[in-house]
Amino acid sequence: MNYKRFLINEVEKKDILKQYNLLTEEVSADPVSTLVIDKNVQFPAGYWSEKYLTAALGPEVAKIQEYLKRGAGKMYLVSVNIESGESQIPNVDAESGSKPVEPLYLATKRNETIKNYITQQLQSFVDQKLLVNVPTFNIGQPKIGSTPWAGTPFCPKGATPEQQRGECVKNYRTGKATTYKAFSDKYLSEQYVRVVIKLEELTGMKKCLDNMTIQVNYTDLSKNHTCNSAIYEIYLNGIKLFRNDGKPYASLNNNGNKVKKYPGLEKYDNDFSKVGGKRYNTFIVTPEIASEVLVKSMSKLPKDQKPSFTLSARCINPLGNNDAKWGDGCHEGVGNIVLTNGLKQVFNYESATPNAKNETKTLVRFNACGSGKSQ
Repeated sequence: MNYKRFLINEVEKKDILKQYNLLTEEVSADPVSTLVIDKNVQFPAGYWSEKYLTAALGPEVAKIQEYLKRGAGKMYLVSVNIESGESQIPNVDAESGSKPVEPLYLATKRNETIKNYITQQLQSFVDQKLLVNVPTFNIGQPKIGSTPWAGTPFCPKGATPEQQRGECVKNYRTGKATTYKAFSDKYLSEQYVRVVIKLEELTGMKKCLDNMTIQVNYTDLSKNHTCNSAIYEIYLNGIKLFRNDGKPYASLNNNGNKVKKYPGLEKYDNDFSKVGGKRYNTFIVTPEIASEVLVKSMSKLPKDQKPSFTLSARCINPLGNNDAKWGDGCHEGVGNIVLTNGLKQVFNYESATPNAKNETKTLVRFNACGSGKSQ
């Protein structure tokens, strides 16, 4: 009997396994490099203004803009490295009437121009939340080339600054393409601006943060749960979260017979029917909140540093209850925090809530996918 063998590639194999839920999606919380542009930018001698970037850098920026437009629903981080150098040929600022300038003046001005140009061209994508923030720039100190100017066949070693800018320049120009071509090639290689633009896609982070549920619970009934003003505001990296029923707090109240002593307390209870029972509060990190948190978390991060996410609680004691047994009304010890990320991975943490009124305490720190440790 003859048997036919069907060969499938690795991509097809993974697709079949996913269809039958036999393969779970692997997502890293780390940024994934998606686009790198490495470009040498040339300015005419003595010039540094933005008008010379339209041809030199404009097409590269257009590639980034088109890439971002195709990435709707995703978020990106952009970093820019700029390296530059000058030769020892005396420089003038052709933008200001050929005024003589100090070494590295032109390189510094060109670096500033490139930074401003890229920032302006990508600002709209920051406003659309496609970019986490305006590009971060790492601008290296400009370098002066090693090929000498004075002490060459066209410029004597003891030449004064005036002679170097006058007679030496004239001598050099007469043989630049012939006798002094070896010097010309060296000077040209030392006059450069190298721009490396790197786009990092934060899809992994977004997939984990989008629709993440955060539960602030009290489930250990062995602790004699009796507090009646355990009301907390919940924050994620300083951004206030709202419960899935729209309430701006988490309630771990016991409530019950003491409500008569504190009228109005029942409005803050999320399960008035069960005195001393378990308490559950669910907060959902919507895609909009996820974007806001990512922007805030990464906008001021040093280069290559990964963001962390802090869940914190503030005791608000809205009715001002004060009882010797409770302190200022908010008990210590939530019981457990349950994080379920957008990929349905679950993380459990034990923590302790703040006790004093208006006190804020960190409950847990974690990465974008929920892995971390309680405080």
